[in-house]
Formats: sequence, structure tokens, C-alpha cells
Amino acid sequence: IPTVEQRRFPVVDEERGVVAAIVMFQIPEADIERERDGETVVRHYDPRSLYLFEAFKIRDGRVQQIEATMRDLEYGLTLDWPAES
Repeated sequence: IPTVEQRRFPVVDEERGVVAAIVMFQIPEADIERERDGETVVRHYDPRSLYLFEAFKIRDGRVQQIEATMRDLEYGLTLDWPAES
């Protein structure tokens, strides 16, 4: 994923070990080649924006669990949040 935009961490609770993250990925159109059973297989991917919300559970400084919700959107869409200073 070449472009990661508008990364936010609206919840960081160190006491409970919980972090929430919101991010937008810009994923361009691509044709990906892979080898399968000795043959080259090409898979086409349409361009899209991916809105992603993730919740992380942290224990002893390590990620123990991740819950994620994603939504595909039209390529180039943004969350319209102002840039961070």
C-alpha cells in the first residue's frame, strides 16, 4: 500500500492497554503476478480507498489482539480531517 493518509489514534488508554486507530489507505490499480502450480497467474486489482478502523489490545508491550473494520470507497476519497500540525 503506497499511500497511508489521515492516521489518527482517537483512543490511547495505557492503563487498560487499548489503542484505537483510524486510517485511510489509497490503493492504486495493479496487476499482480504470482506463480501457482508452475504457471504465472495475473490478478487485476481495481483502485480503491480503504477506510480502516482498528482496535488493539496491548499486554506487556506486545499486541495481543486486533479487531478491524474496513470499508472500500472510491479511489482518492479522504476523511476530510484537517492535517495534523
